[in-house]
Amino acid sequence: MSSIHSYGEWDELPVTGRSALTLTLVSKVPATVAATGTTTTPKYLGAARDTLAFPVGAVAPDKPVTIRALTVSREPFPADCVVDLSVDAGGGAGYLLRGLPVTGQVEAPLVQLRRTERGLVLVPGAEGQVALSLGGWCVRRCEENGRVLRPTVGTVLLDDSSSMRRHAREVEALTRWLDDVYATLGATPPAVVREGAGGALAHGVGYVGGSRLRGRGRTVVVTDMPLLDGDGESLVIGSPELAEILPAGQVFVPTKEVWHELRREDTAFTQHTFSTLTPLLEWVSHPADTNGVPA
Repeated sequence: MSSIHSYGEWDELPVTGRSALTLTLVSKVPATVAATGTTTTPKYLGAARDTLAFPVGAVAPDKPVTIRALTVSREPFPADCVVDLSVDAGGGAGYLLRGLPVTGQVEAPLVQLRRTERGLVLVPGAEGQVALSLGGWCVRRCEENGRVLRPTVGTVLLDDSSSMRRHAREVEALTRWLDDVYATLGATPPAVVREGAGGALAHGVGYVGGSRLRGRGRTVVVTDMPLLDGDGESLVIGSPELAEILPAGQVFVPTKEVWHELRREDTAFTQHTFSTLTPLLEWVSHPADTNGVPA
């Protein structure tokens, strides 16, 4: 007999079964259920793909398993949409989890299975919450894929010249994403410094250099003009061809698709979102000894 638990009324539930876990999704909107982070491939029971099973031993001690609801249409779940999840622990305690919110998401995290000192437990959503910011979501997806994200950017120097005004949305989206990533990891966010163009005599009008700022971690200049080799590291807002045409040093030019994902205001993040932002995640984790003091 399964015990019933409504969303918001529970924080953690023990899983006492020792054989297989069977999870069944109940949704008014056509949807499938998926598990990420298991050490073995889950098996679907039936063509609808709303029920899956895997051994209790497939939950590793150092890696949580996340259970998600995925819309069949690949469109976000509609407003005020909730789903139920049945958890059969194979002879142990069974649960019916009611009213799990999924609004606005295409791949909505429902619960996580974790190994603790007390044994295997269920927690709601991802890290105890269903809705995550984009930065927080990226951190959790990295963890689910067995990767520990270690960002090394210590200072963000924003080019405050007039040519950058049209990129205000991109700058705001990038700094917000960085803050979210660091906050999710419990780390101190990068210091943000604004500086106008001051290198006209040396490199031409509009040039902002960053090598003179040597704080902890990497110092990165966010600009629309790549820095020359030896002048520091830059993240350039503009066409990728700039880094090929100009004699640039350490430069990263995000694609239009990256900026589209960073600017989005919804939470309907998908595997495509993660794949698109992977170059940015790799960039933010570059070794800190490229400039500044290693973190």
